Amino acid sequence: SACDHPYFPLREGMTWSMSGGDGELLTWEVTEVVGDLAQATAELTMRSADLAFTYTWECSAGGGLSSFGFTNQGLAALGPEVDIEVVDGSGFFLPAPETLEPGASWDSTYHTVYSMTQLDGDLEMVIDGEMDTQQTSSVISTEPLTYQGEAVPGLLIQQDTQVATVMSMLGETFENTIVMGAEIELGRGLGMLRQTTFTEFGDFTMEVTDIYVP
Repeated sequence: SACDHPYFPLREGMTWSMSGGDGELLTWEVTEVVGDLAQATAELTMRSADLAFTYTWECSAGGGLSSFGFTNQGLAALGPEVDIEVVDGSGFFLPAPETLEPGASWDSTYHTVYSMTQLDGDLEMVIDGEMDTQQTSSVISTEPLTYQGEAVPGLLIQQDTQVATVMSMLGETFENTIVMGAEIELGRGLGMLRQTTFTEFGDFTMEVTDIYVP
């Protein structure tokens, strides 16, 4: 289908086993694909020991892959008490493969609202927030990458992200802007191999340990 992108194949049954820098084990699985070679959607479910979240991807032959919920996967780590909704978005996670040459770049923007419930003793505290995200992605290299000790055709992408947040809690409003970067390694026919995120609080790397290609 249109979701079977050479560098991020969202094919039904495709599975990635991932290891985080803190030793956490994650599984990504494409559970459903609907559509054809021109237009399709895919459901990607991420599971850890305690949590499971599903992200919908929109795919088109002439455009590429988009999933603004997937880009917010860091919020999902806060737990099942977080309700997240992307209310507006534009751009791509990954554009059409013929455009992916060194130096190519593309922008994406999206607006997210979220609500989180936390317990502080007997007090139930509700935190509401909004986020405006601006992201620029660039192809750094198309040199081969390494998967399980072997060289594979690859794609190295750099992402620069700015997130403006407004949060309401206990009658007060707080505003903050976060700037972070990432390097994403994608293998042709394999998808995600490694992702390193750079923040002011430290760096985090997630690396694939095994991939099942149906």
